[in-house]
Amino acid sequence: MHGKNLIWVDVLTPKQFWFFTSLEEVLRRRGYDVLLTARRYEQLTPLLEYSGRDEIPVVGYYGGDSLAGKLEASLRRCLDLLRIVEENNPSLVFSSGSPEAARIAYGLKIPHILVSDTPESPVNRLAAPLSSFIFTPWVVGRRAWVSNGAEGRVVKFYKGLDPLAWLEKSLRTGDDVYARYGLREGGYVLVRSPEFKAAYLGSDYVEKYLRMLKLLKRGLDGYDLVVLPRYADEVERIRRDVEGVMVIDKPMYGSGVLAGAAVFVGGGGTMTQEAALLGVPTLSTYPKSLPTVLEYLAKQKLVTKAKTVEGVVKLVSGYLGNLNEVRRRQRIRAERIKRRLRNPVEVIVEMLERMGVIS
Repeated sequence: MHGKNLIWVDVLTPKQFWFFTSLEEVLRRRGYDVLLTARRYEQLTPLLEYSGRDEIPVVGYYGGDSLAGKLEASLRRCLDLLRIVEENNPSLVFSSGSPEAARIAYGLKIPHILVSDTPESPVNRLAAPLSSFIFTPWVVGRRAWVSNGAEGRVVKFYKGLDPLAWLEKSLRTGDDVYARYGLREGGYVLVRSPEFKAAYLGSDYVEKYLRMLKLLKRGLDGYDLVVLPRYADEVERIRRDVEGVMVIDKPMYGSGVLAGAAVFVGGGGTMTQEAALLGVPTLSTYPKSLPTVLEYLAKQKLVTKAKTVEGVVKLVSGYLGNLNEVRRRQRIRAERIKRRLRNPVEVIVEMLERMGVIS
């Protein structure tokens, strides 16, 4: 691959994999060549293999939970990626806040397109000022990006939420989670852990999380408690400290496990959005102020913020006590919202073509 129509896309996380492979499909349909790169990361690498995309070059590694480790991994990855980029000579770069992609694009004078719904992510202080354009959901607004060093004129909006890029396909082609794990549709409460290795989380948050799981398990009657962890050491800790919990310790391909949950409790952002858009009763235990997109979904009564461990248990019990009606209302709200929104990757490509950035 080489030349004018080659677009490089750097993928760092599972969410970015789902989003950017959807973007890849739209670009290829329009006649563009696409070079994807990824990194070695225990949440991402197995997903590449399981989804049949292990041809994607894996360059560099995730730096772990120390600041020095993250920095060293990023610096090494820059050099390794530079060789690939020089060989392929792309005309445009996409990332969702990859410091390496933004830095290389800037150094080689290649336009960098940043696509992100989380301006509060620390990497955007590096990536945003180096980006030729920033595409973000309309609810995020311009000010959050300007405060990260971007020029206001480069910020462009799509009236959509990121999971709409992959949600329908993910449901259609994903795992049969009921057969794979012996789950009953509507018979379990699903918990997604927070990003424990993120720089913004305090060291005491793990204990709070484990306490929440214990209290939830104790209060469930007739429902299983299923946990979607992020890291191997987290899996070991949950299995050691919390009895009677089903831990899904392999990457999930598809959103079926979300769609079948009676209630979803999310510690991050992406799966919380997915569950809400699927009409699943959804709680957020996000450890800081809700990101803007989750605030929007909360205002639409699709996400409820739980501020304490006891609050999580109380809200889950309340939902389960009137589950059929709660789910009916949630599905109506979700469908109403989705009718007003568009698939963001289609909007992004259309806008870039109209602006003459790609042609």
